[in-house]
Amino acid sequence: MVSDIFKVGTILGMGIFAPVIALIRKRPIATTVLKFGRNGAIFGVVAGPAMTEGMLRSKNADDDSIWDRCYRLRQNKGQVRTDRYASFCALGAGTATALMGQGPLVGVLTGYASGTVLSGVLGNMLDPPEPKEDKPKEGKDGKDKLKDLK
Repeated sequence: MVSDIFKVGTILGMGIFAPVIALIRKRPIATTVLKFGRNGAIFGVVAGPAMTEGMLRSKNADDDSIWDRCYRLRQNKGQVRTDRYASFCALGAGTATALMGQGPLVGVLTGYASGTVLSGVLGNMLDPPEPKEDKPKEGKDGKDKLKDLK
């Protein structure tokens, strides 16, 4: 949850708010994007744990439900792919900008936001979600499995 808030803050800051503010205030877009991306990331780091704790308290989550949620997230291919793309892109871009002498912050923020968006786009193109069935499957004897459960 914390990394998701970090992703949202970075993407909203860099991709939506910064370009609009830069155009309205007539400021350079590059510095505005970096500033808003940094602020979005800071918001995610600060607000993420508080929002997670608030959500857990509102749902009266116990240790078993937290472990269950963590397990289900870990087994979710899309979530794992998104986290990996974001992390690897942040690491690669941070290293590249540090080697170019611009400092790693620019690369990490850009790489993290780009990796998250890239995983959503490529993930749905390369591995589309399976269509859900509308009808329940029938058993060997031709009866609905749902009727047998009643």
